[in-house]
Amino acid sequence: MPRIAKKAISNVASIESGSKARPESEKSPAGSLNSASLEERIRARAYELYQERGYLDGSADQDWLRAEEELRGRAAKRSA
Repeated sequence: MPRIAKKAISNVASIESGSKARPESEKSPAGSLNSASLEERIRARAYELYQERGYLDGSADQDWLRAEEELRGRAAKRSA
């Protein structure tokens, strides 16, 4: 399974369990608060897409990539 799919599945599981803690391997250095914040928004949007599909499994990586594209696109427009 691709790494991004594993990450998305892990993210969905942590959202469903209500866990807000992130594993040490995913914690960002103090100087990258914006990237951590963006990752949290991507995680939340990917979960929304999963909900919109009726909680059907098998598209976690596509949900993550679509969410990332949507949110990075918005961030690029704001900074332009």
